[in-house]
Amino acid sequence: MRKKNIRKDKKGFTLVELLAVIVVLAIVMGLAAVAITSVLNNTRKSAFVTDAKSFIDGARDLVNADGLNSLLGSSGGNYAPSCTNGTGGTKYIPVNAVRLESGGTKSPYGNDYLKGTGTAAVDAKPADGTSYVQVTSVIDAAGECTFSYSIFLSDGVYAVGTQAAPVAENSLDNDDVQVIQGS
Repeated sequence: MRKKNIRKDKKGFTLVELLAVIVVLAIVMGLAAVAITSVLNNTRKSAFVTDAKSFIDGARDLVNADGLNSLLGSSGGNYAPSCTNGTGGTKYIPVNAVRLESGGTKSPYGNDYLKGTGTAAVDAKPADGTSYVQVTSVIDAAGECTFSYSIFLSDGVYAVGTQAAPVAENSLDNDDVQVIQGS
């Protein structure tokens, strides 16, 4: 009988080595997917906050136009709260009264913003889920009328603030975007 020559210098990978590489790649891909999802969500939140700030800027333009119209002796849209008799006031401007260059009809999550039907500023907080900008006038120590702005902006799933407690303009950040309903 002859002995077969057994070569000990075979080249290639064993099945165990290949499986180990596949498992490591799967773990790395899973971690990358989680990181990418987190980055996308943060980007959407940032865009939602940017939209909220744009709606506030648009409401500010409406309030300023009211002031300009009253100086010119014409009537405006009555968006500015009164500062007469030494007291301030509050008006609620629905976001559909504000025209944005970007359109502003859909949130970064792809849902329509809840806009309601009216475009007039009202004295009572909307109770129907309508997104709005709250404009509050205050008489400061010098007797000047100043305005502060807060917003409730919702697309039915995500929101900045709540219907009862809008978020002040100077404190808006990504943490203010909350899920209000299961997505």
